[in-house]
Amino acid sequence: MAHKLMVNGFICPQPGCALATEVRRGMPILTYQGIEVGKVAAIVIDDENQSTAYILLDRLPEQHGYWEVPIELIAKVENDQLWLSIPASAEDAFAPWHPV
Repeated sequence: MAHKLMVNGFICPQPGCALATEVRRGMPILTYQGIEVGKVAAIVIDDENQSTAYILLDRLPEQHGYWEVPIELIAKVENDQLWLSIPASAEDAFAPWHPV
């Protein structure tokens, strides 16, 4: 499956939402407790269906590398922040991202 990295893209965090919400590089990513776990590094688009496959999480300067955040874990996008539906203790479950 071919993917393309974008600086912005649109997601629909809730099933059946009427309007997609824009996500941009640099937006803070927070757990549902309000703890920042990093920033949006890129939006990964699936070339086949032109939809957002996942978000890349950047944890610099604490950790080098990028992690895949599945769209299903995004609870909402509000006030230029991306909120996850998981606690800070579960953030280590993100898969490390490796460019193909």
